[in-house]
Amino acid sequence: MDAYSHMLRSVPLFRHCTDEEIAALREIGRFSSIKKGQSFDLRRINSFNVVIDGAFEIEALGRTDIVYLAPGSFFGNVPFTDNRLRGTIRAMVDSTLMLFSMEE
Repeated sequence: MDAYSHMLRSVPLFRHCTDEEIAALREIGRFSSIKKGQSFDLRRINSFNVVIDGAFEIEALGRTDIVYLAPGSFFGNVPFTDNRLRGTIRAMVDSTLMLFSMEE
């Protein structure tokens, strides 16, 4: 199993997937390179995103509450839930995400 498949398997939503299902997810997902300092409004993100490489910070609960995301973390639209984070996410270093559109 390669590092990307191992990373996907660490996401709780995908933990019980078979090797074939993980391979199918690898085909569906697309990689996105994010430059250090680039930021996004979480309310405008319409995908499920897995941090593959790098680090992000989210100002989600207020100006004094910051959540840090490392490889294996995820954010965005989580399938089967109505919960949406609010706030801003920012890349702390050059990073890589694997994105899954909600249509997939």
